[in-house]
Amino acid sequence: MSFSRKVSLRSVGNNTREDVEGYIRSQVSASTFADLRFAKMLAQFTMTVPAIDLSQPAESARGRYWYNLHLVLVTVERDRYTDSRPLRSLFDGVFRIARAKGHAVSSLSVMPDHRHVALRPGIDESPLSVARAYQNNLAWFLNHGRIWTDSCYVGTFGEYTTQAIRNITGR
Repeated sequence: MSFSRKVSLRSVGNNTREDVEGYIRSQVSASTFADLRFAKMLAQFTMTVPAIDLSQPAESARGRYWYNLHLVLVTVERDRYTDSRPLRSLFDGVFRIARAKGHAVSSLSVMPDHRHVALRPGIDESPLSVARAYQNNLAWFLNHGRIWTDSCYVGTFGEYTTQAIRNITGR
């Protein structure tokens, strides 16, 4: 058997893929809204894409990669979008950006004042560059200037948690 320079890279985090995707799916149902009609309208902007399985690796000539990100963008001063048109633009915009960038989006929830996305970017993209791409393009889709806070949450996740690895290695 000859030596292979192929690598395998897995992202891990405090939560598993199932935890993250379940959390994103539950955003609307876990929130309290004064008007149940609004909650029903908002539910259409939460989606899990069954064809996208982030438990499977992305493969290249050089290796296999499980590089998954949970991205959360929050509006400036928690401004809320309550009309279905901008919410639809934000929802559709995530998928437009993903197609253009070659990202795989497995789960998405567009809430009035924040967005959750579970995705797999390209292995050569930093979490910050991924976040900035979504911040900038989504603002542009709404024809707005600054709509997002300067910070965001970007966490890695996979099939194993960091605690599971610590338990195996004893560290």
